[in-house]
Amino acid sequence: MKKITNRKLRLGYQIKISDEKGQELPSINRRVKSRLLQELERVPAKNRHLNYYLRVTYLPDVYNHGDYNTKKDLIFALNQFTEKPLLDYLAETKSGHWKKT
Repeated sequence: MKKITNRKLRLGYQIKISDEKGQELPSINRRVKSRLLQELERVPAKNRHLNYYLRVTYLPDVYNHGDYNTKKDLIFALNQFTEKPLLDYLAETKSGHWKKT
C-alpha cells in the first residue's frame, strides 16, 4: 500500500497493570513505543500474577485495546497493534481518505 501523505500518526500507548487482588500499579502512558517497553521491563513481578490492560490510540475515537495475563502476550499484541500495514492504512484515514459510518 502506497502512502498518500507524509504525516506520521502520533500513537498513544497506555498500560494498566493490576495484581490478583485487584490493586492497580501506576499506569504507564507514553508516546514512544521503545520507552513504553523500557517502563514495562521495570515493573517488578516478584512471583505475582499480574493482569495487563493495553490501549493503543491511533486517532481520536480510533483505538485497539485488550486484557492480557502475561507480559509475553501483551508484547505480542503491542506488536500486532503497531504493524506497518495497519499504521499506513490509518495514516490514509487521518488525511481524509476514509470516512466514519
